[in-house]
Amino acid sequence: MNTKEWFIEDGGIPLHLKLSRPDDKDSGKLVLVFHGFTGHMEEPHLVALTEKLTGSGYGVLRADLYGHGESGGEFKDHTILKWLENAEAVTACAEQLDGVSELYLCGHSQGGLMALLFAAENPGRFNGIILLAPGISIPDDVRRGNFLGETFDPENIPDEITTWEGLTLSGEYLRTMMDVNPYETAHGVLAPTLVIHGSEDEVIPVDYAHRLVKELPAGESCIIPLGDHCFDLLHDPMADAAVSFLNWL
Repeated sequence: MNTKEWFIEDGGIPLHLKLSRPDDKDSGKLVLVFHGFTGHMEEPHLVALTEKLTGSGYGVLRADLYGHGESGGEFKDHTILKWLENAEAVTACAEQLDGVSELYLCGHSQGGLMALLFAAENPGRFNGIILLAPGISIPDDVRRGNFLGETFDPENIPDEITTWEGLTLSGEYLRTMMDVNPYETAHGVLAPTLVIHGSEDEVIPVDYAHRLVKELPAGESCIIPLGDHCFDLLHDPMADAAVSFLNWL
């Protein structure tokens, strides 16, 4: 696997990118992979996915999004809208890479929610979508005024909240998330889409995945038995499902 790392700038913020390509050939097929809330590109499940994809002939471009990993910005100031802007910058960069003929989009958790929104905004830009335990429940939680153990009045969004893990989020994060309707958005995702979800996901219950697939025009699901939110100890079944889906397209 050949790798290259660099930074691009989006809105004055440096974004960390890492490109991985198969050793034996330059693949024209490139998968964009985005992490989730508090995540980063080097999380074990994303590394395992990258290794499986490159071993199957696909290139992979991973990115650390605003306020995460080695990219710039403060965690507390990140929002779903800023992540969507990042996704546009990363995709535009990917489209300029030598030899790229097909683009695929993949996101985990909150990155999966972002990928769903971005795919709907960009019909025809991606040949296929993979959503790993997508954070479909996040907007519902925020609208209920109960997010990651912190309760608040959704009619009077505070300037900031501190979650049970001691993480601080701005009121802007909450306000922008309240306006997101994943199921309505799903109707605009026309590309073939695979939702991979663990049956025992403790963060995003699997029922959200079942409903999402029903709303997607070209959606299907792969439920990983005993899988948790990051597919711990079950990276291979998750990654194998992703590769099988891409090979089928």
